[in-house]
Amino acid sequence: MDVPSTRTPENTPGSVAEPVQAGTGAADAEEPAPVGPQTPTEALVAEVWCELLELDAVDVTEDFFVLGGHSMLAAQVVYQLADRTGIPLELEVFFDLGTVAEVAAELDRIRSLGPGLDESRIYEEEL
Repeated sequence: MDVPSTRTPENTPGSVAEPVQAGTGAADAEEPAPVGPQTPTEALVAEVWCELLELDAVDVTEDFFVLGGHSMLAAQVVYQLADRTGIPLELEVFFDLGTVAEVAAELDRIRSLGPGLDESRIYEEEL
């Protein structure tokens, strides 16, 4: 019966053991490349996030709070977006969305409602 040896092989005299390379396993696969803005609205939202979070770039699929955002910054984002687009967005809605892509899609959806949008109804709950 063959029993596997539990003894570790020794290096031959004068040789150096090969170092173990980190990051070579399947679990260490490269992270996917960041997803950049695909629409003008995504680009605008990403720009506001970068300014307020003090980042060079953001992945449009990454959550605002994971990137370092907090409620006070979220309020500033909502204000900046309303100021730049003329489209009001409830802070509570912003919290529910979370990513550049989702916020941009909501802004585009609200924009598509057209000039008949009753803005007073949007802020009614905040009063």
